[in-house]
Amino acid sequence: MKFTFHGSFYEVGRSCIELKTKKSRILLDLGTKITPKGVEYPTLPNGHGIDLVAVSHAHLDHSGAMPFYQHNGLNCPILCTKVTKALAKILLRDSYKVEMIENLHTLYDEEDVFAALDSMKLVEFNEREEFQDLCFTFFDAGHIPGSSSILVETEGKRILYTGDITTQNSNLMRGADTDYGHVDLLICESTYGDRDHTDRAQEEARFLKHIKETLANDGSVLIPTLAVGRAQEVLLMLGKEKFGVPIYFDGMAKKVLARLLENSNSLKDPESLGRITKIIKLVHGRKYREEIIKTQGIFVSPSGMLDGGPIVEYLKGFWHQENAALALTSYQAADTNGRLLLDEGDVYIDGTKRHVHCCVEKYDFSSHIGMTPVHNYIKKVNPKVIIFNHGEAAGIDALAKWAKSEGYEVHTPHNGDVLVL
Repeated sequence: MKFTFHGSFYEVGRSCIELKTKKSRILLDLGTKITPKGVEYPTLPNGHGIDLVAVSHAHLDHSGAMPFYQHNGLNCPILCTKVTKALAKILLRDSYKVEMIENLHTLYDEEDVFAALDSMKLVEFNEREEFQDLCFTFFDAGHIPGSSSILVETEGKRILYTGDITTQNSNLMRGADTDYGHVDLLICESTYGDRDHTDRAQEEARFLKHIKETLANDGSVLIPTLAVGRAQEVLLMLGKEKFGVPIYFDGMAKKVLARLLENSNSLKDPESLGRITKIIKLVHGRKYREEIIKTQGIFVSPSGMLDGGPIVEYLKGFWHQENAALALTSYQAADTNGRLLLDEGDVYIDGTKRHVHCCVEKYDFSSHIGMTPVHNYIKKVNPKVIIFNHGEAAGIDALAKWAKSEGYEVHTPHNGDVLVL
């Protein structure tokens, strides 16, 4: 069998791995990467000749390139879970809409978005799906609702692709199902391969304490979030306290919340999420947004890196208020407004650089597996061969060094590399 690595190797973004067997040519994920220069696609030239795509979850760095390749020859089934398809519908349509609003040169049409969604064929967790000379089994990866680790059986070998995974419970999700049986080859994410996360309970307590202290000082709290997963996790944390001020919920996260409640079996505690929806105030329209900015409250909205979405509108009302708080709950990538805020204390608002006077705090609520848990995970899976992906150099190299010391055969390819096993 031959692997060609088209994206997410020594980088985070545009996940795409090609596997060619004697009878089939398939892809594991088909994502995009957002950079200051625009959208980057996998190194795969086009979609011609691909027999099947298996998508691990809905985040755009794993699913966002589907319409582009649909426009460029992709014409095959796309396997995913029901929740992944429901969330991908929201994310892909929103991504296309944003590109149109910002007058970006899109490389596909709206029809390609719908064609990609129509090609998505639903699978259930833990049920084997046969295709030509392959069998697929999707396991709950614990990352976001619907997220999967994908087991591929072919040519007498069992290949496991983790996708994005966590083995630890959160308020929203249970940790990953890791009962795969024997695994020959593991393709493993390395996002935090060189460091552990802060204790979850301690971080949550610090988060809630900071909110209460800010409110007691007559300040408001802005919480930028990722629309899928993180926004709903934040709601569950907020639902544990009574703050005495409105909790406003805005942006694309509202649609995601509705879809998740419709697919409640994908959640760890759907009853609690349902209860918090009866307390929060959904924000609809700019006029309402302008009114509530004048009042004290907790404002939860995308984007998590402050690069767009309604959170930018809230920033306009609060960046200069010293008694307000800005609680960052997501990873802040390089060249984003959020990273600029962390590094320099500044953000861009309508093209103007502003020095933020709010109290800014960063919280670690990651849904990716950390260093020590990934060591334990690899020992449990105990593959013969490991390929590390979805990480920067520090994470991949640290994991590779550790795995080699444990006696595993390790590969750390770069984008464009080919590996025959």
